[in-house]
Amino acid sequence: MKNIKIIISTSVLVIVFLISAFFLFGFTKDQSVSVQYYYFNEQYPLKVTIKSEDSLTVICRQDDVFKVNEFENIPINEIFCSEIFRLMKQLEIKGVFKPEHSLQDYGLDEPIAKIKADFDDHSAILRIGNITPDGTACYCLEEGKQEIGLIPAAKIDPFFREHFQYANLNLIPYMAKVSDGNGNLIKGKVKKCVVKRNDLDSPIELVEDQNGKLKISGSKKFKIPEETMSQLENGPPLLAASSIYTLHLSDEIIELCGLRNPQVEMTYVIDDKTYSFKIGGVSNLPKTSQPGGEHAAATKNFIYRSYYVMMDGIPAIYTVAENGLPWLNMRFK
Repeated sequence: MKNIKIIISTSVLVIVFLISAFFLFGFTKDQSVSVQYYYFNEQYPLKVTIKSEDSLTVICRQDDVFKVNEFENIPINEIFCSEIFRLMKQLEIKGVFKPEHSLQDYGLDEPIAKIKADFDDHSAILRIGNITPDGTACYCLEEGKQEIGLIPAAKIDPFFREHFQYANLNLIPYMAKVSDGNGNLIKGKVKKCVVKRNDLDSPIELVEDQNGKLKISGSKKFKIPEETMSQLENGPPLLAASSIYTLHLSDEIIELCGLRNPQVEMTYVIDDKTYSFKIGGVSNLPKTSQPGGEHAAATKNFIYRSYYVMMDGIPAIYTVAENGLPWLNMRFK
């Protein structure tokens, strides 16, 4: 009798395990699941193309230099580009199985995104489909293969960045740094600063003195509060755009953005490099926007006050949040 109870208990445990496995992994007689699987792990691609319903991003890499479509003469966000190439070299796929339904049921007949990786001797295209019912992953399919896989949601987020984010939005990059005697990077030094503002009778020019501090230059004397002086010395690293408003410059657009007669014109000399930019009119845009001024689908319906900004030497107009533009409201007496 005791042996019969043990057999029954063991059978129940086996049945419970099989039922749990069925619901957890979706086992069927036609499906097999691997714990871990890798795509594209033999080499870095030469080019990656990301196509979604709203945008097309093409990133090329040659000798560790990235180029992105539309961003000719526009500084590139190399960190984001590198991340995409690393993902396509070794993208982790979990839960690979043979589908028992049509591709439409997984959102793979008309995928929300297609990623094409071009290598030296071949190309591979990965389709990204629907989110899984538990919301932790997306279905994916490499064209030419039969098995469907699951990519953890955290792994595919970079593929859904908006196109403008592949531009470097740090307009005065914090990479304006110099190396000390030991090879360590230290913050770049502001050697000169010129402020031209519509509400000031004349420009304010500050230059570095023998003690390494900015001092008023010229005969015109302004009383500059300590807070304002600190902003002039430390403001440049804060100049980061929220988005690119447009890459298509014309006299009409420049006029429309208030950059023909800007509110503020700034020039900084940091170490031995000069940065000049103009701050134009107010732009109340959603938190994110695409090149050309077309509004993107914002994750939040949050509108903030921002301004059009144009850097000398960069053929684009950016939008920058007001709190990143201390030069607009600095107090001078």
